[in-house]
Parts: sequence; C-alpha cells; structure tokens
Amino acid sequence: MTAPPITPEPLAESLITPSDHEHPPVGKSFIFAFAFAYAGFWIACLTPGTVSLALKVQNMVGSKDAASTLSALVGVGVLLPLLLMPVVGRLSDRTTARMGMRRPYLLAGAAGVVALGAVKGLAPNVPVLLTAFALYSVAANLIGTPLLAVIADRVPVRQRGLVSGLVGLTLPLAVIGGTFIVQAVATDTLLMFLLPPLIAAVSVLVFIVLVKVRRLAKDAPKPKLSVREIAGTFWVNPVRHPDFAWVWLGRLLFVIGYGFLTTYQTFFLLNHLGSSQNEVPRQIFVASLVLSITTILTSVTGGRLSDRLGRRKANRVLAARRAPVGGGRRGMLS
Repeated sequence: MTAPPITPEPLAESLITPSDHEHPPVGKSFIFAFAFAYAGFWIACLTPGTVSLALKVQNMVGSKDAASTLSALVGVGVLLPLLLMPVVGRLSDRTTARMGMRRPYLLAGAAGVVALGAVKGLAPNVPVLLTAFALYSVAANLIGTPLLAVIADRVPVRQRGLVSGLVGLTLPLAVIGGTFIVQAVATDTLLMFLLPPLIAAVSVLVFIVLVKVRRLAKDAPKPKLSVREIAGTFWVNPVRHPDFAWVWLGRLLFVIGYGFLTTYQTFFLLNHLGSSQNEVPRQIFVASLVLSITTILTSVTGGRLSDRLGRRKANRVLAARRAPVGGGRRGMLS
C-alpha cells in the first residue's frame, strides 16, 4: 500500500497532510533510525524462537515432549499475527491520531513486547507460556507492520533500493546480536526473554524521536474496512499470476527449511550432540555468526554473479542442490 508523500518539516510540525509531490530524499538520521528500529524488531522476533523458548520448554516438559510442545507454541505464535496483521495494517492506514498514523502502533508494540517478554520469562507452565508468546508475537508485529509502511510514507522511489537493502542486512545482524545477548545472560532465564524486547523498545523510541511521521487528516477519505478486503490479503490467483505464485512457493519452502533449522537446533544440540544447557546458547551464537556472515557474503556475490550472467534460475538450482547436502551432513554429526 503506497501512501501519499509528505514534505520535510521540523519534528514539532511533522504531523502534516501529505501533498501529491514526490517524497523528498531521506537523510542519514532517517536511514539510521529506520535500520536500528528494524534490527530491534528482528531481535525481538527471532531471539525467543532461536534459543530462549526451546530452553525454557525443555526445562518445563523434559526432552521427550519438548519438540511437540515447542511446535504448538511456535505454531500459535505465528498464526495469530498472520491473521491479525492485515487488519492492523489497514487500521494504521486509516488512523488520524495527532501523533501520526504509525506511532500509536509502534508504541503499543514496544510496550507489549517488554511486558510480555517478562511474562514469558516468569511463566510457570506451558499454557501461560503459550498465551504470552502468542500475544508477544502480535505485539512484535505491531512494530514491524507499521515500520514497513513508513517506506511508502517517506522514502522516494530512487532511494527505496538502498533502504530495502539495509533492511535486509538487519536480519542477519539481528540474529547475531540476539544470540550474543542470550549467551551472555544464559544463566538468567528472565533476562534471556527480557533484554531482546527492551532493545526493540529502545530502537522504537529512537525512531519516533528522529523520524518525522505522516499524519492523516481527520476529513481525509477513508474507505470502509471490509471482510472482503481483508480476505483478499491472503489470496492471489496463481493462474492469472503464475510468476508470483512460483516465487511465493519457492520462498515459502525456503523459509520452512530455515525455520526447521533455527527452531529445533537447540534440541539437536541438547539431545543428539549431548551439549549442556549452559553450552547451547554459546554454540548457537557461534553457528548464527557463521551463518550470518556467509549469508551476507553469498547474497552480495550471488546477486552480482546473477546480474553479470543475466540468469537467475541457475543460481537457485545450484543452491537447491547444495542445501540438502549440507543438511544431511549436519544430521550425521555425532
């Protein structure tokens, strides 16, 4: 969804109705604040599922039921925001608050992840942990969804490649940062769950202070929010748009494979390789560091090679053939 652009104003006067002109270029402060906020969002989202949640589940239910319990937690935690975020995005596009269209959701998300992070760390049983994690996922996406909309609100077309590229880099950097934090406080369960959302909250506050936001005038036309419009979010006709469908399916399968690796690697280390719970956070940090560095390097070199050859499928076929080999070797480790 592309929103009309805004013109630059001092922060106190930034709540303005956008004009029909091109967005002005964004500066270094915007790029820093946006990248920092998105990195904070990823740290809050990914860190619990990478190590903290698995360790807590293992302590709660034991190794026999740990994998199935974690699957239920993660499944509910992903499904709830999947259903709710299209509604939040559309409500954000229609918000006429004095503080702007996006800030109310960013602040609610920041407060929510901190509070629910503490609840997760202190949760005495699986039902409480499940409820807290599901609501935590919704709160985290109250940060991520409005942040994405800010690109359309503020960034001119000629700078969107740069900003989007920096956003892409925040993911591996957040994985490194999140796992480093967890291994540094591995002996304190509450801090493992509380520090990542605290970083996200700080990044949101920095973003709000540094970045001018778009304000929607109260008399601006706002189409009614319909069930049909929301349902349309989840459907694109694959027959009419086959290229989109194949790319979407390929990315889905890739993310599923990556999700298996990151979600269950804690149990692999504990139950297959015999690592102790104190060793696992450090081992996952080292693995995440290696994975993130290689991801950044291969993304850059692979993209350049693809541009030079003028071919996309060859790289993907090669990667698809090599990935099972690496996974199989990992599975044979003892």
